[in-house]
Amino acid sequence: MTSEEVEKIVVVEVEAATNLDVWMEIFLSKHLIKPVKQKYINSFDESKTFEFWTVLEEREDGYRIAYDEEDKEFVLGMLNDDDVLEYIGHHGTFIEALKGL
Repeated sequence: MTSEEVEKIVVVEVEAATNLDVWMEIFLSKHLIKPVKQKYINSFDESKTFEFWTVLEEREDGYRIAYDEEDKEFVLGMLNDDDVLEYIGHHGTFIEALKGL
């Protein structure tokens, strides 16, 4: 999978969403990033790691939305106090993950 393919998944979901308010649209315009594959540790078991495509950064030290290409779902993550990305959980669609923030 490529960065462009992941980006297209996000764009299609956002364009199809009929329940996005103005605040969400402004938020997305500021926080969506070009998808980049990154390593996340499991917040429940740090011996397990995953590779996800990060597509949104709430802020530099905040939450992330990423795409799990294996499960074809979006996940929530965050940057922990040690500056390591942590996987929090699966949320299904991009919009569901966005609402989970």
